[in-house]
Amino acid sequence: FLQPALLIPFAIGRWLDVACAVVLLFALRRSKDITNIRIYISVKVFFTGAIIAAMMPYLTDYYYIYTLGFSLVFWTSGILLVWPLRYQIAILTTILLFNTGLHLVLQDGPWSLQNFVGSMFYLFSAGFIVCGINFVRHRLERRAFSASYELKLRNEELDRALTELKATQD
Repeated sequence: FLQPALLIPFAIGRWLDVACAVVLLFALRRSKDITNIRIYISVKVFFTGAIIAAMMPYLTDYYYIYTLGFSLVFWTSGILLVWPLRYQIAILTTILLFNTGLHLVLQDGPWSLQNFVGSMFYLFSAGFIVCGINFVRHRLERRAFSASYELKLRNEELDRALTELKATQD
């Protein structure tokens, strides 16, 4: 741990995040509805982001290292999840607003405005790039699905035509 004085509260936050993951994993395994699955995943992404955002205002040193870790919430949600862009924008905006709100509420914390502004520029640009990645990937996967479905229909049509051709030759 980089901030020994914050070992206990930061460890509690991390364990809460793990507990949230376990609970949501069971919910995900039982859910068959895509909307519910997206909601569960959004809750997990937000919860992880909120835990890290709650750590940020208390940091005296290593602010940028934690910012890099914080950005992993953005990167993984954009790279691992294929969902409509509106979900990605909503969850990342919510996390950034939550982070900003915590910094405003905890103005007496050891954080500096310079670190916060630099961190937000990085997180915003990471979020912007992630949304671009998400948009392109979602569109490519939809095109691939549509192309494979069209190919399936053409193959079925070809199969019927071959069957009819064989029937006329017999």
